Amino acid sequence: MRQAYKVASYYPCLNETGNKMFIKDSSEIRYRAFTTPEGSVLMVPEFIYRIDNAHSPGWQLRFGEWTDYADQAGRNGSAIALKRAIEEMMDRIEYRGK
Repeated sequence: MRQAYKVASYYPCLNETGNKMFIKDSSEIRYRAFTTPEGSVLMVPEFIYRIDNAHSPGWQLRFGEWTDYADQAGRNGSAIALKRAIEEMMDRIEYRGK
């Protein structure tokens, strides 16, 4: 007989890449390195994805509702947009609880 494992209530589902959609707090977030075309290395949380298309390059937050953050003008435009996405993600985790 298989043993049933109890899953914590804050892990009710996974997204399409197998990542947790609901987490207890921000200390559980995994980060990955992303190298920009300029050569800068950015640390990107698991719930934020790079969207590179001709019309609106930027970052997409996929935690709760999906939200796009377009790159800003200038040399560090992708880093600025990523910072905005991370701030919103932390807000959703810490204050909205989702």
